[in-house]
Amino acid sequence: MEISNTDTIRISDAEFHMIADFVYREFGIRFADQKKSLVEGRLSKVWKEGNYHSIRNYLDDVKSDQSGKKLQEMMNRLTTNHSYFFRENQLLTYFSQNGGFQSLGYMPRQTNPDIRIWSAGCSEGQEPYSLAITLLEYFGPHLKVVNPFILATDISERALMKAVKGVYTKAEIAENVNKLFLVNYFEHVGSDEYQIKKSIRDMILFRRLNLNNDVYPFKNQFDIIYCRNVMIYFDNDSKERIINRFYKYIKPSGYLVIGCSESINNLKHPFKQVAGSIYRKIEKI
Repeated sequence: MEISNTDTIRISDAEFHMIADFVYREFGIRFADQKKSLVEGRLSKVWKEGNYHSIRNYLDDVKSDQSGKKLQEMMNRLTTNHSYFFRENQLLTYFSQNGGFQSLGYMPRQTNPDIRIWSAGCSEGQEPYSLAITLLEYFGPHLKVVNPFILATDISERALMKAVKGVYTKAEIAENVNKLFLVNYFEHVGSDEYQIKKSIRDMILFRRLNLNNDVYPFKNQFDIIYCRNVMIYFDNDSKERIINRFYKYIKPSGYLVIGCSESINNLKHPFKQVAGSIYRKIEKI
C-alpha cells in the first residue's frame, strides 16, 4: 500500500489479489487483473479514513467487524449500480406484447392469481419499477385480480435505499420514460426530481440478498426471474451454481431472463432458450 499526495492509494499486485480472493470467497464475484485501478479508486477513501497501514490490516478489520457494516461498505463501493428505466425493453415487451404472459396463463381478464416476478440484482430500482409499469399497462384495471408481487434484491444497501424511495432526477428518466408514463406513474417532488407513485412502490418488496448464498429464503416459486447484467461479475462455476439454483425457484414452465449481451449456452443448465436472452424452465428427465 503506497500513500501518495493524490486521492488514490496505490496497491501492489499481491495486495490486489488478496482483496480479489476475499471478494470471491465472500460473494462469488471475480475481479480480473484489469480491475486493480477500479479497486484502488473506490476503496482509497476507506483506507485513508480508517488509517490502515496495509491491505492485510484492512481485511482483518473487515472480517472482525461483527456488525457486517464494513463488509457491506466494501461491497457498496466495489459494485457498480448503473441501470435505467426500460433498459433492454424488448425483454419486457416479450411478455406484454409477444405472448409471454399468456403462455404463463395470465390474461388481462382472467382470474388466475399470484403472478410473481423476481428482479435479482435490481440496482437502484429502475428494473422492478419498469416491470411494475409493464404489468399495469398490460393488465390495466384488472391487475389486482392477478395479485402481482415483485421481489427486488441487490447486494448493495446503498442502491436499495435509493430504490425504496423511488426518487429520480429528470436526467435519470428523461431518455426512456415517455410523457404519458411520466404523468401516469410519477409525481413531481422537486425542481428536478420525480418519485414513483406510492401505489407502484407498494407493488415491490426490496430486500438485500447475496446471489452467491447456497439457499435463498423463499417459500414460493416465481413465474419470471430477471437477472440481467449481473452474472458478468461471476466466473463460469459461480454462474452455473446460480443458474441451477434459480431453477428451483421458478415455477414449472416459468422464465429466466438474462441481459441481451449475456449468454449461458456454454454452461450446463436445465433451461431451454426461447428468444434471445429469454430461457424457459423445462422439467429435468
